[in-house]
Amino acid sequence: MRLEETEVGRIIEGLRVRGFKSPCLRAYVVARNNPVRFHRAKRGDTGAAMAIGAALTRMAASARKFDVASAKQADLALVAAVAPSD
Repeated sequence: MRLEETEVGRIIEGLRVRGFKSPCLRAYVVARNNPVRFHRAKRGDTGAAMAIGAALTRMAASARKFDVASAKQADLALVAAVAPSD
């Protein structure tokens, strides 16, 4: 399945309809739905934060609940500022 046919693609298209124009839209959506974003490792823990299957399942669930209306241009600007240049 292609990314554009998934929930992430739906979110990106919704942001474009709202007037968001940036090459960093995909990075913004993935960052907002990243289940490991706020994971705090325990002292001495060197393993992965969670199994890849669990992370993808949580990310898909988060994407289904994503409210396009809650996105702000300032948030996207921050992602664009810290994203590596190609």
